Amino acid sequence: MEIISSIDDSISIYDATGKKIIGSAGTKDERFPIRLDGETIAWISGGKASHIIANILSHLAEKERDIKCLAEETLNKYKELTMLYALNEKMAMSLELEKIGHVIIAEAVKMIKADNASIMLMDKNKGVLRILSALGKEYNPKVELKPDEGIAGYIFNSGKAEIVNKVESDKRFVAGANRIYSIMCAPLKVKDKIFGVINISSEKPYDYTASDLKFFTALASQAASAIEIAHLYDAEKRQKEMLERENINLTYNLRQKFSPARILGTSRQIRDILDKVEKIADIPINVLITGETGTGKELIAKAIHYNSSRFGKPFVVVNCSAVPEPIFESEMFGIEKGVATGVDKRMGKIEQANGGTLFLDEIGDMPLSCQAKMLRIIESQQLERLGSRESIPLNIRVIAATNKDLKKEVENGNFREDLFYRLNVMNFHIPPLRERREDIPLLINYFLDNCTRKFCKQQMRFSADAIKLLMQYNWPGNVRELENEIERAVALCVSDVVTIYDLSDNIRNQSKIAFMETEALLIDESEKAIINKALIEAKGNKSKAAKALGISREGLRKKMKRFGLK
Repeated sequence: MEIISSIDDSISIYDATGKKIIGSAGTKDERFPIRLDGETIAWISGGKASHIIANILSHLAEKERDIKCLAEETLNKYKELTMLYALNEKMAMSLELEKIGHVIIAEAVKMIKADNASIMLMDKNKGVLRILSALGKEYNPKVELKPDEGIAGYIFNSGKAEIVNKVESDKRFVAGANRIYSIMCAPLKVKDKIFGVINISSEKPYDYTASDLKFFTALASQAASAIEIAHLYDAEKRQKEMLERENINLTYNLRQKFSPARILGTSRQIRDILDKVEKIADIPINVLITGETGTGKELIAKAIHYNSSRFGKPFVVVNCSAVPEPIFESEMFGIEKGVATGVDKRMGKIEQANGGTLFLDEIGDMPLSCQAKMLRIIESQQLERLGSRESIPLNIRVIAATNKDLKKEVENGNFREDLFYRLNVMNFHIPPLRERREDIPLLINYFLDNCTRKFCKQQMRFSADAIKLLMQYNWPGNVRELENEIERAVALCVSDVVTIYDLSDNIRNQSKIAFMETEALLIDESEKAIINKALIEAKGNKSKAAKALGISREGLRKKMKRFGLK
C-alpha cells in the first residue's frame, strides 16, 4: 500500500464487498477489479494508472497463490516422504512376514484417514486371497476371496489402484459386519508381479481424493518391496531349516551306514578290526590302514570318522596317486591370490577338512617333495597356503591308506621314515578276501540285494554251484571285484536264479584249474599211499614191491624219490 500511496495519494483500495481499505479517492471515481482465478478479490480506484495497477496486482496475486500452493505441495511431499521413510525404518526392524504386515497396516491408518486396513496375499496352492494382517472391526481374519470376488479381487486382477467412495452402490462390494463408506485399494506388486492387495476403508462419510490415492499407491509400493524381501527371507529360512534337517538325517544315516555293527564280515580278522575301530574312533590318533586294492580301506576310514565326535564335520578324501605332482601342493595346501598370473585364492584339501578327518588314500604315492610339509602340518596342526606367510590353525585327524609295503618304501628311499611313524600310530591291516572266505556268502547276499533294487528286478538267488565257484575263486581284486562280478551276473541273468553260466569266464576257468589241481593232488596222494603199502608188505624189498606194483625197480625208485619215500 505504501508503494501505491507513493505513486498517487488519490488511489484507494476496496475489498470484494466494496468497503474501503485504504486511500482518499472519491466514491464516484471509477473502480477497477483485482481478480484471482476469474473472481474479484478487491477493487482499486482514483488516479490515471488505476487500471494498470489493478492488472499488476491481479498478476501478483496469482503469483503469490502459485508460490503458496507450491510451498504447501512441497511441505506435503516432505511430510509424505518423512512418513514413508519412517515406515521403511519400522519395516526394516523385522524380516518376519506377519510382523511386517502388522507394521504396514498400523502405520497406514495413522497416515491416511481410515478405520480399517488389511493386507491380502495370494495363496498359490488354493488360488485365493487370504488375509495376512488386518486392523479394525470390518475384517474377518479367516476370510478368503477368489481373484474375481469383491473389490480386492478386482484390483488384484486389474493391477491398478482405485478409490471407491460410497461403496454400497458398487456392485463389486462384499458387505461385512460394519457399514463402510469409502475404500482405497492398491495392488502389491514388484516388477509387474502382483502377489496381493492392500486396502483401507472409512466408516465415516469421507471421500478419498486423488492426492490420497497417490500417497497410498506409494505406500503400497514400499509395502510390496518389504513383503517381497520378507518372502525371500522366509523362503531362505525354510530352505536353510530343511537343509539342516536333511544334514542331520544324512549324518545320522551315515553314522548308521558306517557303524561297525553294520559292516559285513563274520571272520575273526574283520571282527577284530571292527572292535578296535569302536575303541579308537573317538581317540584323536592318526591311523594307517593297509591292505590290497579293493579290500575296503576307505570303508574302515569312514567307520572311524562317522563313529567319532567329528561325525558332523567334513570327511575329505584325497587320492594321492590321482593328483599330478606339479599341482599336488596347491591342491593339498591351498594357494594365495596373485602367486602366479591369473591365479585366484583357493582353499586346499587340508583346510577343507578342518574340524573333521583328512583321508589320504594311496599315501605311498605322495610325492617325496610334499611329505616333509605334510609331516610338519600333522605335527604342528598349522597350515600355510602357497604364497602366504600366515599360519592357519587346524584341527584335523589324519587317516592314511596304502596297498604298498611302506617299510620297504622307506628302505628304498621313496617314503620318509619320520612320516611313516607319525602316521602308523594305529595300524589296521585288512586281509584279502581269499584269506577270509567265510565272509563271501554274506557279501554275495548283500550285493545281490543291492543290485536287484538298482536294476528293478524281482528277488533273486545264486545256485549252489555258482556259490561254490565264487567261494573257490581267489579274488585278486577282493571285495570290489566280487561286487562287480555280482552286478554283472544280475544284469545278465534272465531268471530269478543266477547259475554258473551267468558268471564271468575268469571265475569259471580258475575254478576248473583249481578242480584239476585238486584232482591231481588226490591221485598223487592215492598213488603214494599204494606204493607205501607195497613197500611195507615187501618189508622194504624194492624188487618185490616193484614186482607187486607191476613196474620196474627203476620206476619204483623214481616214484619213491618224487613222493619223498625211503
